[in-house]
Amino acid sequence: MRKTLKELEYFHRLSGR
Repeated sequence: MRKTLKELEYFHRLSGR
């Protein structure tokens, strides 16, 4: 489930635009 967390953080960073 760590991969999902990393992916979520990546998406959050993109959404934080």
